[in-house]
Amino acid sequence: MTTREPVIVAHNAATEVSLRTITRANFRSLMRLSVGESQQNFVADNRASVAEAYVEESFQPFGIYHGDEPVGFTMYGYDDESGRWWIIRLMLDERHQAKGYGRAAMLLLIDLMRSRHRMAEMYTSHVRDNEVAGRLYRQLGFTDTGQSGEGEVLLRLSLDVDGA
Repeated sequence: MTTREPVIVAHNAATEVSLRTITRANFRSLMRLSVGESQQNFVADNRASVAEAYVEESFQPFGIYHGDEPVGFTMYGYDDESGRWWIIRLMLDERHQAKGYGRAAMLLLIDLMRSRHRMAEMYTSHVRDNEVAGRLYRQLGFTDTGQSGEGEVLLRLSLDVDGA
């Protein structure tokens, strides 16, 4: 049996950051990534996220890479209940934080979602105490919806559906 190689779905040559599909070839290395002890309550475990993607048809998980090294994990999907597209997960391994990889991955993911689904807006959330994530999302143009759920702040990004 041959092992299918991960497919690069988005790449930024300037930052060398890419989003890649998850396959047997990279599964274990992505599952070994983790955040620091003080961040454990901020993001779900990668294994749980991949399991969730297995049962939720619209959920799309990706490895975040710098060059050929896995540095993080992200996932987006459509929530049938709210009728909204969400960036569901963003995690950077503790050894690869504060290097700009999260910002680069978010920009790639936003562009990927916009080109694939042509939505007018997308949503994300973060644990209220995760000030670093909140700052990153706001710098990328997300605004606070004034709503919260399950201890998380809900944010919205309005998009130009024509991509201009």
